[in-house]
Amino acid sequence: MKNKKTNGIYIKRIVPLLMVLVFIPNLLNAQLSNLIMNSTDTLSLFEIKSEMEIYLDSLNLVQDSAILYSEGGEYTEYMNFLDYWESRVFPQGDFSKVFDTDSIYYALTENTYDYYSDQPWHELGPFNKPDGGSTFTEEGIGPVEYLSIFDDGTNESTRYMLVSSILGGVFYSTDYGENWSSTESDSQTGLTGINCAIFNPTNHTEWFASTTGNSNAGWVGKTGGIYRTSDEGVTWTKIAAHTDIGGSWTKIYKLLIVQSNPDALFAVTSNGIYKSADFYSPNSSPSWTKVNNGLSYDLEVKPDDNNKLYAATFSEGVWKVINSVDAGNTWLDFTTQPQLVEDSDTRGNSFTLEVSKAKPDYLYCLVNQPNSNTNVYYSVIDGSNSWNKVNTQSIYMPFGSGHAFGVDQVNNGNTIFVSYSTDTKKFDINVPGSGTKKYQYHDDVEDIVYHPYNSGEIWLCTHGGMEKSINGGDSFETKYSGIAVANVEEMATSITNPETILTGLFHDGTILTMTPYSHNWRPDWNVIKWGDGQRPLISPIDQNVMWASSQEGSWSYSEDRFVSSTYKFLSSQFNTEGTLNKINPTILYRHGFISSTDERAEIYITDASGNHRISSFNQLYPNGYAIINLFSPYTNGNHLLVMRIKG
Repeated sequence: MKNKKTNGIYIKRIVPLLMVLVFIPNLLNAQLSNLIMNSTDTLSLFEIKSEMEIYLDSLNLVQDSAILYSEGGEYTEYMNFLDYWESRVFPQGDFSKVFDTDSIYYALTENTYDYYSDQPWHELGPFNKPDGGSTFTEEGIGPVEYLSIFDDGTNESTRYMLVSSILGGVFYSTDYGENWSSTESDSQTGLTGINCAIFNPTNHTEWFASTTGNSNAGWVGKTGGIYRTSDEGVTWTKIAAHTDIGGSWTKIYKLLIVQSNPDALFAVTSNGIYKSADFYSPNSSPSWTKVNNGLSYDLEVKPDDNNKLYAATFSEGVWKVINSVDAGNTWLDFTTQPQLVEDSDTRGNSFTLEVSKAKPDYLYCLVNQPNSNTNVYYSVIDGSNSWNKVNTQSIYMPFGSGHAFGVDQVNNGNTIFVSYSTDTKKFDINVPGSGTKKYQYHDDVEDIVYHPYNSGEIWLCTHGGMEKSINGGDSFETKYSGIAVANVEEMATSITNPETILTGLFHDGTILTMTPYSHNWRPDWNVIKWGDGQRPLISPIDQNVMWASSQEGSWSYSEDRFVSSTYKFLSSQFNTEGTLNKINPTILYRHGFISSTDERAEIYITDASGNHRISSFNQLYPNGYAIINLFSPYTNGNHLLVMRIKG
């Protein structure tokens, strides 16, 4: 849960975790990501549900609930997966039909649909206010994933930057990251999110981007893939489809073009590393060659020798570092490894690599094991090849993942920045220790990039937007202007007053419009509840009566549009759900745990005074797994509809 500190820094409520480690032989490979990435395009939702319900039932017996139901936990990942896919593949459970429908829709022109409107949409925000005129600015705009800085060998060239987001696409800056503008990636790449965008290292107007194929997962589907633009994002062309890189369930983790030898584009994917040597040709479909098998997560090139590349991969049951000495055509295991991770949980574990212009003979590796021991190492390559551990205490990385690991590029390559819980830590590789905790402005770090020329300049991609430090990470300032990536979970509108909109933003609180309605309306927004915004509710009778919620069962009630409010908490799984009694809207129906010791889902009735009454719904379904939605009709206050998973 995000809470606001007096100094403008945010933290999440961290529950002490206890992990009971056991071996479940038949279920070791049942994690959601493993099921999907090892599947074919014929995979059915029913197959996934069957495997996952057995797996999670067993996991529930041995794993502390704080881990199981946490934001980064496997249960939440599975429920978000169901929330996105279950209605889309109903009733057959056939993903391929959804993929096919999406690909057909985007292959046709929009003019073939008579219900399509060409009337412009009017954006209502939330807007960034650089002048500090809105409290929303202080909370954040939304999650961004990856930063690319153009570099042709001069500091002047770094004025051009790209930032990628799963929901908003690619954003572009021409003034060193002070302001950002949207591109046409969101309108020309189908129903896709952009998780990585890079420059042609010799031309700042030409970019390459990898897309997920849907807005919130990571698989390319049949609309995602790799796209190219040669006019600064005005027009986009697909240069790699799902068939080129392993199928619909492929995830693309990174793209790379070698700086001084830009004749090959690499794609790092869940199916291996792919290489194209003819991706520049505008009139033909590029060819792609798989140069290494196995799930691959990261790829780096040696700064002073572009024939030498290093990759992080999971193959033969183990995470490891591999290297190439022939520009990525062939690969061998690195002679020594930082820390072998023999764990098939490819969802959580990974190796992230870094190199430094200031120390080109060094290779840095973050060994990420979120529920175990996350460690940082460095190796003197072309020398001893031995790995030296940097941290003396395990680094805790449950929130924000991506490639949140950066190394100094200017001074001596000794300084490392790494994601730590919701914040960051700074290390000196010559002084092994626990590191110095540093606070960015917003929680959850996805990418960390040191500037190639400016000493002490560090950029972060967080779940609030872009942030910049010019003092080596001692403090950060927001650079949100122009980035539109709000992650709207749910919203509520007033029946009686159109200017009243309450919106739950994942990562960025619950916000409320504060401006009277008018033509060309551009409302201000105010954060009225911190936390990962979930379901908001507005009384159909009185627009002043509202409920707002955040993760794990947190509700707040107000009778004056949140000028004041009271706190109504009952513990639940991460996703918080509820609905109002439409006849008597001071009554809230919501789900929660049966008790502090019984974490099965139950329905509660909560009144304005905060009194809770259990509905005994669980007596009908004593083995019920989860309640995912509640509906109350406008015509009968005694009726309640419940959508549940399993029972």
